[in-house]
Amino acid sequence: MKNSREEMQEFRCDAVPLEPEGPDEPTVLSSSHSRIGMAIGCWFFAIIWNSITWAITYFSVRDGNWFVIAFASIFILVGIAVLLGAIYATLQIFNPKPTLVCSQSRLYPGAEFEVSWTHRGNTGRIQELLITLEGIEEATFKQGTSNRTERSLFHQQTMLQTTDRSEINEGFRVLELPHDTMHSFKSSRNAVLWVLKVQGKIAWWPDMTEQFPISIFPPTLDSEQPN
Repeated sequence: MKNSREEMQEFRCDAVPLEPEGPDEPTVLSSSHSRIGMAIGCWFFAIIWNSITWAITYFSVRDGNWFVIAFASIFILVGIAVLLGAIYATLQIFNPKPTLVCSQSRLYPGAEFEVSWTHRGNTGRIQELLITLEGIEEATFKQGTSNRTERSLFHQQTMLQTTDRSEINEGFRVLELPHDTMHSFKSSRNAVLWVLKVQGKIAWWPDMTEQFPISIFPPTLDSEQPN
């Protein structure tokens, strides 16, 4: 039989992120999504949705089926909203793109670390920059024949909120994780996610919004053993 230490090691390998090999060095964080990929996905969905909706509407008008036309009007309004969303996602491609660097690749509850930021693009358009550290809990439930996922925010820490032009362009801050917080975790039904969220307010244009996932590792097994 497996002892408790072996079971804990197996549990961690399955449920929490694996620690990177090699020295603990500064790490360039990756965004959770591609702006171009997001825009393409929105346009693909908008084209499919509106094509089907307008085809049904066209044949209903031709056949004089006003009941179907009235019912389809709801889907037409949804299609317009989806189309506007695709346009919004396309405009976001041209926003400045933030680059975040974390001072260390191994983060644990209670750790103190530095995050620096720069941007590619015209940062003069950004009126206010907000960077927050967020801990998010996800739970997936079975609802009929489909699954429903709920997200709740259990930790939020403002790292930066500024309208100062020099700080918007580049800078750094030191963060400290709570000692009693939950590390990153992911299973088939539950997850604990940590992200650095960057938001930039831009006048008369879609705001800049990027999320950068970070991994918080559990304390080492040796540190959990009683003295």
